[in-house]
Amino acid sequence: MKLNLTPIFTARYWTFLMSALLLIMISACGGGNGSAGTPLGGSGSGSGGTGGTTPTTNGVITLTLTNAGTASNTIPSNGSLTATANVVNAAGAAVANTLVTFTLSGTTTAVIAPVLTALTNSSGNAVILLQAGTTAGAGTLTASATVVGTTAITGSASFQNLNGTTPGANSVITLALTTAAGTSATTIPPGGSLSATATVTTGGVAVPNALVTFSVSSATGSLPITTALTNSAGIAVVSLQSGTVSGAGTLTASTAVSGNTAPITNSVNYTSGATGPTASPQIAISFASSTGCTANTITTSCPITASATVTDASGNPVANTLVSFSNSLSGVVLAPSAGIVITNSSGVATVTVSAAGLVTSGQAGSAGRVSATTTIAGVTVVAGQNYTLGNTAITLVGVTPASGTANVSAYGTTTIAVQVDSAGAIYTAQPVTVNFASSCAANGKASLPATATTVNGVAQVTYTDNGCGTTDTVTASVAGVAATVTITLKVAAPTAASINFVAVSPTSSSIVLPSTGGVGRTSTATLTFEVVDVNGNPINGAAVNFANLYANANPGAPVIATLNSTSSTTGSNGQVTTTVTAVSVGTLSITASLVSTPSIASTSNTVVVSTGQPTQASFSLSASVFNIEGWSYNGITSTLTTFIADANGNPVVNGTPVVATTNKGSVGNSSGVSAGCTTVNGQCSLTFTSQNPRVVARTAVGVATVQFSSTNNTTLPIAGSLQLYLSGSSPNIYYFNGTNWVLANNNGGVPQALSTNNCSQNVEFVITDENGNPMPATTSIIATTTQTGITIGTLLPGAVPNTPVGGGTQLTLPTTPATTVNGTTVVIPYNLSVSATTGSAPQCLDGGGTQSPFNFSVTTTTPQGVTTLTNFVLKYPS
Repeated sequence: MKLNLTPIFTARYWTFLMSALLLIMISACGGGNGSAGTPLGGSGSGSGGTGGTTPTTNGVITLTLTNAGTASNTIPSNGSLTATANVVNAAGAAVANTLVTFTLSGTTTAVIAPVLTALTNSSGNAVILLQAGTTAGAGTLTASATVVGTTAITGSASFQNLNGTTPGANSVITLALTTAAGTSATTIPPGGSLSATATVTTGGVAVPNALVTFSVSSATGSLPITTALTNSAGIAVVSLQSGTVSGAGTLTASTAVSGNTAPITNSVNYTSGATGPTASPQIAISFASSTGCTANTITTSCPITASATVTDASGNPVANTLVSFSNSLSGVVLAPSAGIVITNSSGVATVTVSAAGLVTSGQAGSAGRVSATTTIAGVTVVAGQNYTLGNTAITLVGVTPASGTANVSAYGTTTIAVQVDSAGAIYTAQPVTVNFASSCAANGKASLPATATTVNGVAQVTYTDNGCGTTDTVTASVAGVAATVTITLKVAAPTAASINFVAVSPTSSSIVLPSTGGVGRTSTATLTFEVVDVNGNPINGAAVNFANLYANANPGAPVIATLNSTSSTTGSNGQVTTTVTAVSVGTLSITASLVSTPSIASTSNTVVVSTGQPTQASFSLSASVFNIEGWSYNGITSTLTTFIADANGNPVVNGTPVVATTNKGSVGNSSGVSAGCTTVNGQCSLTFTSQNPRVVARTAVGVATVQFSSTNNTTLPIAGSLQLYLSGSSPNIYYFNGTNWVLANNNGGVPQALSTNNCSQNVEFVITDENGNPMPATTSIIATTTQTGITIGTLLPGAVPNTPVGGGTQLTLPTTPATTVNGTTVVIPYNLSVSATTGSAPQCLDGGGTQSPFNFSVTTTTPQGVTTLTNFVLKYPS
């Protein structure tokens, strides 16, 4: 059957069919170098807005399309997309200052603005605008550049324009006038100026590198510079100065944007004050960048030359005048640093504006302003220009070791060198501080300088092992820069040189038999050894064997303790432990030796195994004061301490109980709630306190007996006792009259008579309290005289000592009935001087004669302050 298709294929359907076929072709291509079946505008990876790349040995160029920062391949109605071509070399490093050319297929669907070529910045990016064309449809944008040699690399991205537009219809130029302070103004002061700022955008996106032309409508204003390029923000600035006449005028700014049939323009009106009979001098400032650098952008490798042109009122250049330059942004410096330069014959003064150091990503994007000031014929004029601080893209490359990996011997050293590159070349514009770090250095296992400054683009440090003994990764970095480089060091482990005994727990080196311990006592001891290298540093992972020296030296003998672990491995601190558990009473030592080298060994301290139970033979008692002033005073105390050891002479287990009782006064612990105490380190203390009862029938007056007792794991009692004096405060002083010991009695103040035939001798007294017991300990004894001719020496003793019961001087007095006293014997040496006859007999003549009596006194003062005076007289027989 024959089909008649003529009516179907009208112009309308042909248009539809061709559009469908075109969309099918685009869909099959996938956009750029996308895979088959990728949706319209897809890239080789399938993401919208990203174009394809053509990799070669010369590098790679990648083209991406974005709308307000978001990947897109659809041009908005009357709008545009931002096309970014990123160029990297074969090593993957960004290539700056490379010319990128952009071309279109389907030229009516889109327009490239503002230019068909652009230079890459420090990040390797070249940017243009892709505006909507006059017709709807699809097209391909291609970017090409030459990195090495003559072979170009290319990248492409597909796009679509669904609506069509008038080329350049959404391109806009705005114009504003401001004062030097940045405030809006339309009046130029006499002899002054305003800043004229033009901003160029397309579809709301800034248009960089657009040539803007400025003009004024009359002589009321003047423009020292009439053209300027827009910066990355689409801004171009010139100075609008007062003209030669007063009045109003119009400033116009215009620019040609690709896709527009005519330049776009904008105007602003102004007024100008009177300038006098002549125009004022002028100064204008302009920037010049090195080839390949972005206009009005300063990077570490791209300084700007700022030129100030000075003219007089007639417009003639002014030579040999001082121009002062200033800069508003820290981190940017002027050369010369003072910023003061003399104009040349053309009236031009120049300074170099450069980054003071490496510009990191955190600093990039900061804006600054360079101003120039001069005074001509008494008139000061100022001009300024803005700039942007750009990022310096750097990479770090490991130079030494060349392979990135090095072997380091134990405690050896190696050199690490890192090269700083920018744009594929060594960066030497200024020194860069490189940071170095590693895990072993952080843990004190290696010595590594934290920073090093590049010399000719290379930073070098020395790594010194300090017992790292493993693979260590050194990381080099630069502050504010994401790029890092790592170097792998395979550090040899040090070898063990010795093993040392460190400690035993418990620290007393004493353990007890199982079931015989108490609080603070244990049946198991932990012994710690340490393996170190030749530098005394700990060795990790060393295998160690343990042995019981006693068992090895005495085969068949009773086992003193069980060695619970015969081998172990040292930890990161080089230490290893084992334990022993008591079996029978005795002593033992443990030896530790290296498995790899048994001759390297060490022996522990001796460990003692005991029962820990108290014995009667080691039950000892003491008192801080045996003779307290407790006969007449309550609350006078003495500390009573019990010392207990076990059968091996070791302190009994902590917590062994001791109980005390007394027949006079009271005894208890420091809290006063118990008559007992428990041992700590083999001893415990109780407090004896003076109080009633003080007299108990059939016991010595003033003598208290304190009984102590304790227990062990047998049925045998352990007990002991001690006695304390409840000493009185009033002394009894006994002296020897040649025949008997006599108790001194002043009889109302009458001195006691002592007979002597010697001018120099010792007088002995025995001092007791009123009960015949020693006076309180520390009671002072003083002998004095107010009579001339007698000298009293030092008393021995000068105070009553701490006297246990049964101690001191026991004196049997020849009285009826006989009495035994426990007193203190005091020796008083004296000397009677011999004087010439003064109308009477000499005072002292050995061997007889007439002598005068000599008087002296004995004073006692107790701890409670009770003072007693006893007088004596020395008489010679007639």
